[in-house]
Amino acid sequence: MLQKYLSQEKIAWFSIVIAILGIFIPMLTIDYNTASKEMVYTIGFIKYIFQSIHLTIFNLEDFYTFKLGTGDGMYMHYNLLNAFFYVLLILGAVFYLRSKAKETRLLRFVYSVIFITKVSSFILGLFSIVLMENTTNSLGVFLYVLWFMDYVVMAFYAYLAFSILKYIEMGKTFETIERTYETHTSVTLVEAGRWRRFFHLIIDDFIMILVFSASFEFFIRTEKLQTFVSALQNGLGDRVAFIIIFAFFRVFYYAIFESVLGVTAAKMLTETRVTDEEGNKPPVSSILKRTFLRLVPFEALTFFTPSGLHDKWSETYVIKEQRTGVSGAWYLLIVPVTIVVGLLIAFGIYKYESLQAEKKEQAIIQQNKEVFAHKLKNLSTNDFIKLESLDYAKSDIYLKTEEIKSDGIVFLILDAQKDYSEAKGPNFNEYSVPDFLEKIYAIEKESAKKVTISKGQLEKAIELNAGYSYSNQDTENALNIGDGKKYSIKSIETYFMPRLTLIDNYSNDKIKNVIVTNEGWKAELIKISNAQLYSGQPPIPLYKQSQAVITIPQAENYKFQITIKDTLGRIFSYEISKEKELEAVIKRTK
Repeated sequence: MLQKYLSQEKIAWFSIVIAILGIFIPMLTIDYNTASKEMVYTIGFIKYIFQSIHLTIFNLEDFYTFKLGTGDGMYMHYNLLNAFFYVLLILGAVFYLRSKAKETRLLRFVYSVIFITKVSSFILGLFSIVLMENTTNSLGVFLYVLWFMDYVVMAFYAYLAFSILKYIEMGKTFETIERTYETHTSVTLVEAGRWRRFFHLIIDDFIMILVFSASFEFFIRTEKLQTFVSALQNGLGDRVAFIIIFAFFRVFYYAIFESVLGVTAAKMLTETRVTDEEGNKPPVSSILKRTFLRLVPFEALTFFTPSGLHDKWSETYVIKEQRTGVSGAWYLLIVPVTIVVGLLIAFGIYKYESLQAEKKEQAIIQQNKEVFAHKLKNLSTNDFIKLESLDYAKSDIYLKTEEIKSDGIVFLILDAQKDYSEAKGPNFNEYSVPDFLEKIYAIEKESAKKVTISKGQLEKAIELNAGYSYSNQDTENALNIGDGKKYSIKSIETYFMPRLTLIDNYSNDKIKNVIVTNEGWKAELIKISNAQLYSGQPPIPLYKQSQAVITIPQAENYKFQITIKDTLGRIFSYEISKEKELEAVIKRTK
């Protein structure tokens, strides 16, 4: 038995070490773009074995996780629930050590959570093996070795937590009341009061949700179990099906805890234990009867009677242990106060993230405005403006710039959804024909309707586009081209020349690759300033849909210039830049 190798100091220092590892190991990151599959799985395994607690709340991840930046716009999600329990473990270990093993409540509470977490994870893991589809995996034996080691680690943590809890329990005795009569002295065990029992209900249900949320998600989403879940939902309704699944986990929680340890997580906090009338551990049959009686509707309300229903009918009792640590109920406030503080911190982080997201959104909107303003300022007769209907109806309306006057700009209205099959064949559409807009312009330029729009109207429509939030007031700034609909500007693209687009591609800690794609006419890249080609030297050809990979030092912000020449001998200069988390943009400067 492991218990004979344990000591107060070993338990305390081991608890502090695994808590610190649990807090900081999740911050270990890896470049998933360059790492091998074996490395990704190995890092995942290392992170797993050094995290003794894995808690979640189903569908509420946004409220207890926050994003930590790992560089280059990449993030990892940090679980605050786990961190909260690791902090409790450190506090419990310090109290245990400073009190010379007299103050045990927090330490026992956290180890009980570790115990039930690992037991449930182990059983869930076995279920996942049984229910796993027959699929091949490129990692082969390596993955199965990691799986086996996972289960070994889970079993080790469960056994270690069990051993520590039993070691601490050896120093515990029951609280008793002695009554002296004329002929004898009576010693009576002290039962837990009704408010303490109500506290058990609240805390145990909370812990149960944290522990089994992942299992619940597995239960309802695993393909081979969905038939059973669907049958429950169809036959009994969603609510009853949920209650049945919840009842299953509730039975599991109490049956495992009280049959193996004689306590639950909440009872560790209040130093109480389930016993029979004589203070001995009840038989498993009594524990099971007690557990299933908890499923009786409104049974929890019987706590406020002299004896709870599941106590009375199972002939079990919840007895107080002799307190050896800090006296007074104020100690129990450590957990709820820590929870409140944790929730306030989480709320603060959530609000901070919301403000940062809003700030980023505003920066993106401003960036869009600047890009549109630059394109509008340099508008030419090679530009097509794509419109977006404000009534969300699908439309492919383009405005081809025809003439730029001082009092307005004349546009030709083109409908890319128009059926050209009779004249050009069934496959003549924007998805099948290269440079489709150029070709339909050649067809329509003599007959299509024209519209004149002032630069002021275009600028207002750009403002409307940047925010993507439309109201009755906003639509006053929308474009009207005479078809009764209102439009914003979705994009401005230049045709009849090379047309460059960007992919900001992360590479590693030292360099970044920016991929420039030519979606227009054939050209030649003749010059690069403040950057260099990934391979080779200018000049290099830029055929239609070909790419040039440009390498720059790794940084959040960058700016460089390129120059190209098309087949007509025209020279075009561009500035490519990126600011922090915003998208990289390309602007034609000449």
